[in-house]
Amino acid sequence: MTTLLAAVATAALLAGCADAGGLDGDLVDDWAAPPAAGPFTPAAGVCQVADFVDVVTLAAYTPVDCAAPHRVETVHVGAFPAGRPAPPPGGSAELRGAFADCDGRATGHVGADWRAGRLRLAVAVPSGAG
Repeated sequence: MTTLLAAVATAALLAGCADAGGLDGDLVDDWAAPPAAGPFTPAAGVCQVADFVDVVTLAAYTPVDCAAPHRVETVHVGAFPAGRPAPPPGGSAELRGAFADCDGRATGHVGADWRAGRLRLAVAVPSGAG
């Protein structure tokens, strides 16, 4: 009886592996090549429920639909000059320049001076690993 039950179970399992129609049986020929590895870059126009953080990490990046309630909206994503060993320090001329760039873009995004609303504008920099 045990042998018959094992044979029926094996036959049932093998039946699940049969061609489902339309498949060619070759598991490695239709895969697209993955994109080249590179640093994480957040997207502009993305909203997040989490509070603002001044250092962006992939682990904390959880975009949501902007029509849903959210606390943060990314207006612009720029880049500091390549080859920097670390993001610019707080208060540096480079960070102030990034804020000025975001200031103009935020005003354009809102359609008026963002300071007139209950909004906060801040620049987030990538993490050390980023």
